[in-house]
This record gives sequence, C-alpha cells and structure tokens, in this order.
Amino acid sequence: MLGILTDREGLTIPRGKILSWVTLALMGLFLYQFLVFQWELIRNPFPNEYREGAILLTTQALLDGKNPYALVNQPEYTNVYGILYHLVVYPFARLFGNSFPVHRSVSAGFIWASCGLMFWIMRWMRIPLVLNLGTTMILLGHLLFYITALARPDSMGVFLLLLSVVVPFRCGYSDRSLYAAIVCGILAFLVKPYCILGLTFLLLYVLVWRSPGEASTLGRWRPWGWVARWP
Repeated sequence: MLGILTDREGLTIPRGKILSWVTLALMGLFLYQFLVFQWELIRNPFPNEYREGAILLTTQALLDGKNPYALVNQPEYTNVYGILYHLVVYPFARLFGNSFPVHRSVSAGFIWASCGLMFWIMRWMRIPLVLNLGTTMILLGHLLFYITALARPDSMGVFLLLLSVVVPFRCGYSDRSLYAAIVCGILAFLVKPYCILGLTFLLLYVLVWRSPGEASTLGRWRPWGWVARWP
C-alpha cells in the first residue's frame, strides 16, 4: 500500500514517520556542524574580514569615555552604523575585555534569538514540527555564514527587524502591537539604518491588505515628531 512500509511481523510503519525521523537526524547532523563552526568562529582571536577590527574601535571609544562620532575622533573612529550594538556589547567588553570573541558572542546571541523568534511564530501558526525545525535550520545556516556572525551589528539589526514584523502579526495588528513595532523599528535603525525597512514592509502591508485606519496608527504615533527632530 502506497505510503506504508510493512516489516516481517506484519506491523505497518507510515512512510511519513520514517521520512520525518530521517529528516530530524539530518537536521541534528547539520546543527552539530553549525555549532562547531560557530564555536570556532567565536574563539578565533583574529579578524575574519578587512573591516571587522573597526567595530572594536567604537566599543573601545566608549570604554575610554570618548564620543566615537565627535569630529576630533575622525577618521580614526569612523563608523557608518548606529551606536546601539556597541552599547549592548559595552558591559560585556567591560567585564571580559574588548575582543573579537566578545563581540561575536553577542552577535551569536542575536542569531539564536532570531531563530527562536522564527520557531515561536511558526509554532503559533501550527506549522508541522519537522517543517518548523527545517525552516529554522535554514535561517540559522543563512545567518551563520558570510558576515552576520562576525563582530558586526548585522545580527542585532536582523533580530529587531524580524521583531518589528512578527509582533504585529502575532497580535492581530492591534494599536499596541503597532506601537511596539515602531519602537523595534527605531531601535533597528539605531543598530543599522536600513534595518528600519521592517517598518516600511509593515506599513505597506497594513495599508494595502489590512485597512488605512491601521496604517494611520503608525503615522499618528506622537514620538515620530521627536525622532524627526533628533539632530
């Protein structure tokens, strides 16, 4: 019978269950390889890209009590990204030293937070567990390679971008969830400017697919004026 395996004792085993266990075993193998790769990446004391060391300079400026954006500190402390990632790294750098492993560990934390967020929202959507884990593993693999896992603000920006989209979706696009999305979007902007795109996607979605009233909630939020006046 299609989709059924029969053993010697006449017991029937659904093919779907076998495929699920095989898939889980393969995902476990990939997860092990990802963990080994990430551990080796974190513990490497040397830069893994040309400009990775520049990120440490901004954190060092904070540790030394300097303003990394002051004109007197240019071009040595030039940083085209926001300050929020460095503020998050700051207490860890103060405790364990300003190093690549410290920065990459913070990046790793946000990578796993992004994967956890993806897993959570798909569980809420009642996506089958195997598909949920597979999608989360694909996201993990995507975030681990190239530059996101390095001493850079990318992983934190991605997490906040996802949060600005996922929270309203989970809460039915209520006013409070839209306000929370705005906060996440502004924080994402302070990490890496183009991560505010999450708010753009959200605005277009509620405007086109939900209702203009919900979209106007994003525009009515009073702190927008304060943000616009920020020097």
